[in-house]
Amino acid sequence: MDLALKGKVVLVTGATRGIGADVALGFAEEGAHVAICARTKADLDARAAEIGAATGARVVGIPVDLSRRGEPERLVDEVVRAFGRLDVLVNSAGVAPGGTVEELSDDDWERGIDLKLLGLVRCTRAAIPVMRGRGGGRIVNVVGNDGVKCAHWEIVPAICCAAELIFTATLAEQYGPEGIYVNAVNPGPVETGLMRGLFEQVARRRGVSVDHVVDAHVSSIPLGLGRIATPREVTNVVLFLASDRASFVNGVSVNVDGGQMKPVLSRMLYGGRG
Repeated sequence: MDLALKGKVVLVTGATRGIGADVALGFAEEGAHVAICARTKADLDARAAEIGAATGARVVGIPVDLSRRGEPERLVDEVVRAFGRLDVLVNSAGVAPGGTVEELSDDDWERGIDLKLLGLVRCTRAAIPVMRGRGGGRIVNVVGNDGVKCAHWEIVPAICCAAELIFTATLAEQYGPEGIYVNAVNPGPVETGLMRGLFEQVARRRGVSVDHVVDAHVSSIPLGLGRIATPREVTNVVLFLASDRASFVNGVSVNVDGGQMKPVLSRMLYGGRG
């Protein structure tokens, strides 16, 4: 299926690694012009060059700290200066610390909310006037299934994700009449460096092997594939939602987690508490 993304201008946040990096590559492979952002210029330059060399697409890297007020507005302004417009925003940046409520400090809460939740809010707020000026656009929020399938050690990510899903649904209703579609994608465990680091963190905390943690996540997915998701399996859904092929899809939240069952994961790692 031709997604008709060729020539679209796309901004992907958090695009130097993991899901965000693959989403940016996916758009470039579809012929889109791509802007990527992250905090570190060297990483951005390397990723932009890599994607450009692989696809022939024009890719611009813009260093930005989305947790700082005013930075998302500057980011969108630079995208418009570079490409003349903005058609698609993919909010993929932001992580929040895991832990139980007794372990998490106020700083942990504030750091997670400021980057994962408010970074998404700020980027969206900056993009909407630009899209409105062109008669519409697409916003896809890469959220996470924690917002609908919470486990107790994911309380900060879960609260951020749940808020992002409400934000998505609310904006879809508000801006749909202006041709701005807003949808969400909720990945479960995905094979990325970040996820591997989380597996290692959980293994240390529980005093078990990393292989045990991986097995617990695989066992919580009923598909029977014997693995967790690949970044491209998330990217494919993002690309569809960002395209005109999803012309009657607005305000949805799509789980890309293989039907993951969090109680199974909790039982294997925490003895049933979930």
